[in-house]
Amino acid sequence: MKLNITPLRAGILSFVFALATIPSTPVVADEEFTAFDPPVYVTNLSGAAVELQWQTVLPDKALSPSRGGKIQSDAASVLADEGLFWFADVTGGKTLENVVFVSIVDAKGSIVSQSVLDAEIAGVLGTVEATALHIVVEADSTLTLATHSEK
Repeated sequence: MKLNITPLRAGILSFVFALATIPSTPVVADEEFTAFDPPVYVTNLSGAAVELQWQTVLPDKALSPSRGGKIQSDAASVLADEGLFWFADVTGGKTLENVVFVSIVDAKGSIVSQSVLDAEIAGVLGTVEATALHIVVEADSTLTLATHSEK
């Protein structure tokens, strides 16, 4: 799922970039939220190895550690070394909007390409596989993101 950057997403991006200088440790506003750690699968169609980073945000509530790694050019639905945080409300079963930022970064850590995925996660997650994130680095180095249920 590709999404355009709206003013709301631009605000969220500003929030995330402001936190970029803070060490990547989870920040959780209260005990109602639980972080689940489903897998990330990556396909790389760009013809070159890329460095990917991903991070999940609950706006004004929680921030996951930044994760990622080098993805080889021939990767096809390869399980990434690090998974993804999905935040869920285990006590109230409320739907939470998880905003996932996935970026291709260069050797200096600068963002080369980025995509944003908004996903509502309700209550306790059903299965880990059902909440897996699938990332495709397209031939033009843009990113396509989908959860298992969107595939």
